[in-house]
Amino acid sequence: MLTDMKITVIFDNNQFSTRLIPKFGFSCVVDTGSEKILFDTGSDGDVLLQNLQKEGFDPGGFNLIFISHLHWDHTGGLERILEAKKDIPVFLPDDATDDYIAALREGGTPASKVTTPIEINNGIYSTGSLPGRKREHALVIETSSGLAVITGCAHPGIVKIAETAKSVVKRDICLLLGGFHLRDTAPAAVNDTIERLIELGIERVCPLHCTGDSAREQFASSFNDRCILGGVGLTVKIPDK
Repeated sequence: MLTDMKITVIFDNNQFSTRLIPKFGFSCVVDTGSEKILFDTGSDGDVLLQNLQKEGFDPGGFNLIFISHLHWDHTGGLERILEAKKDIPVFLPDDATDDYIAALREGGTPASKVTTPIEINNGIYSTGSLPGRKREHALVIETSSGLAVITGCAHPGIVKIAETAKSVVKRDICLLLGGFHLRDTAPAAVNDTIERLIELGIERVCPLHCTGDSAREQFASSFNDRCILGGVGLTVKIPDK
């Protein structure tokens, strides 16, 4: 169980820090103190590398790469990262083709498909690939404050992802961060989603990427100071000191 960690949003279409370049897509760096995880790789490798370097991250310094789902705006920078270091383990959803996995492995990258929930490392889990508009898995990290759950686009539904995370690791969620995929969702349906997340006891939310401006405003209104409105360049710490 981790006692301290921080998440830095390194690629997002919402801007938080003017030092970094905003662009459609999503990626973040999870620093557990003992290892660094790159979650998704955005849509543009050049922008990803520039933002990583501006935040002081070595593109070849990651212990593992977690790809939430196989859409271009989450995988676009993978090749550039692997140019810096080929042998970083990559965890992908189970709709990755055998040919794609084989190509990564032939290039020296230990790539794995994740079907069911697994513990990747001590206290670091995948929800397993969930059905939706696109097969997707979420990253779950057990901390002393509860679970940090990171989503790419939440195509299976953000409520389903939160429910699954709690079933995989029997603890409450202290932070739900990432794309919630609510930008084309009617306000009433967004409100239903928010109410269900509140019922699930989510402590803090950080809606990013494909959540949509209107939905983000609804989250801020409902969660108040427990909603973090950020974008590229945002850093969230657990515990919040």
